[in-house]
Formats: sequence, structure tokens, C-alpha cells
Amino acid sequence: MVGLSANATSHITRGDPAQRRFALYYFQDDRLIACDAVNSPPDFMAAKAMVLAGACPDPVRLADPAIPIKEFMPRKN
Repeated sequence: MVGLSANATSHITRGDPAQRRFALYYFQDDRLIACDAVNSPPDFMAAKAMVLAGACPDPVRLADPAIPIKEFMPRKN
């Protein structure tokens, strides 16, 4: 779990809950504020970096498991 989802205005699911490997990403307007990752360490690590950076990933793209999660990681300058 990363962040607090209490003030979320929307959420998306990445992965397949039936397979018990997925993540719920919570947004407040367009900003990612939290993530609950279940059996998905890459989602947890990416969400942690995105929440700390105040990232605004595209929810449609984020929900697509065909897009590697590392593409959403904030770039270091």
C-alpha cells in the first residue's frame, strides 16, 4: 500500500484480480495519490515513486498491463 486513498475521486485496476496479482491506483482528479498492490512488487515500486513525485499518469494507459510499468516511472534529472 502506498499513499492514502480516502480522498480519491477515481481509481483504475491494473492486472487481474482473479489471478491475485493486480494493483488498484487511486487518483484525486488527475494526480495519483495512492495504490494498493497485491502480489505485484513492480506496481508497488512504481506507485511509490509516482506518488512521491506527484505524478499524473494517464489512467487509460496505466490500466493497460501490456504497457510496461517502468514507462510510468518519473524520470530523474
